Formats: sequence, structure tokens, C-alpha cells
Amino acid sequence: MIPYFLLRRRGGLKMVVLSLLYRKPMSGIDIINSIETMSMGFWRPSPGSIYPILKTLTKENMIKMSKGNGKKIYELTEKGRKVLKEEGFIPIFKFGIGVHTFDQVIDELESYIYYIEDYIGEKGMLPKEYRDRLRKCAYKILEILGERK
Repeated sequence: MIPYFLLRRRGGLKMVVLSLLYRKPMSGIDIINSIETMSMGFWRPSPGSIYPILKTLTKENMIKMSKGNGKKIYELTEKGRKVLKEEGFIPIFKFGIGVHTFDQVIDELESYIYYIEDYIGEKGMLPKEYRDRLRKCAYKILEILGERK
């Protein structure tokens, strides 16, 4: 899932695009599909949000574009890699988003909570097995904070 804090901050979607391109060269539609997959189908960015970012990143020499099989393929440049590292987004997780500070860990945890709230609002109550697992997580957090034994 895309951490909510990434999309809230200025340039968040740009960082998601750079992180995806860190993994492998992709076309614009591949990027859109990957983001949809990362959000578990909850959000599919429009071409009107992705392609201007790709154009800007190309102008800023953070990515380069080549044509292959009738598609424009975008690839991260050394400058793009450097920007990712400077921003602390070394892609180390399954979906290419790295977490490096405790604030970011908390932000990501909050983003999952927002996602669960939205999911329940959209689809209704979670199955019992998920509620049980979430309850265990909540109890563990309270234990860690010393507010539950």
C-alpha cells in the first residue's frame, strides 16, 4: 500500500513515481497500474496526474525517456537516484517505498489506519480474523507504550 504520508506531502506522488522507476523502467500506464496495485485497487491515478510528473521529471533530468514497442519507457537517471537517497526514500520494501525515520514509521502506521477506516466505510465490517489480528496489534502497541500489561 502507498503510505498516506507520501501523498499528503508536497511532491509525494513524484516520489512514488521515482521509487517505482528505481525498481525498473516503466511506461506511464505501467506506473498507473502499479500505483493501483499498491493501493490494493483503492486509487488509480489519472493520466492527467502522472504524465505531467513524468514530463517534469524528464525536464529535471531525474528520469529519461526512450521509445520501445510503441511505448514511451521511463528510466531513473543517476540524478533521480540521488534525489531518492537525499529524501530518504531508498526503496527497500515490496512496493519500493523505504522508511528511515521513526516519524515516517508512525506516518506509515497512521496511513494504514486511514486505509482501514476508508475500507470499512466502503465495504463494511472486516471479517473476524482481521478484526482479531488488528486487536492484537492494538494491544501490542498499548503494551509497548506501557499502557497495558
